[in-house]
Amino acid sequence: MAIILPLLLAAHLSCGIRTVGYRFVGRPGQTFKYGSRTYVVPRQGWIELIADGATTVRVGRRSIPLNAWPADEFSIRHVPLPKDE
Repeated sequence: MAIILPLLLAAHLSCGIRTVGYRFVGRPGQTFKYGSRTYVVPRQGWIELIADGATTVRVGRRSIPLNAWPADEFSIRHVPLPKDE
C-alpha cells in the first residue's frame, strides 16, 4: 500500500473523450437527422443526445459540422439548428 498510494496520487487520468453529447436547439417541431435517426425538436425547444460518433447533423438539405461549437464544462456541445429548413 505504501508504494501504490504515491503512484495513485501522481497519476493523471483522462479518457480522451472530447464530446459527451449535444444539445440541439431549434424551433419546436423542427426535424433534423443525427447519425442514422431523425429527431423532432420538442416543445421546450431543445433535445439532448449522447454522442454516437457522427460528425455532422443534417437539417433539410444542409449538412452542418458538429465541431463548430465549443463544448461546455460537461463536454456537451450546444448546436443551434438553422431556422430555414
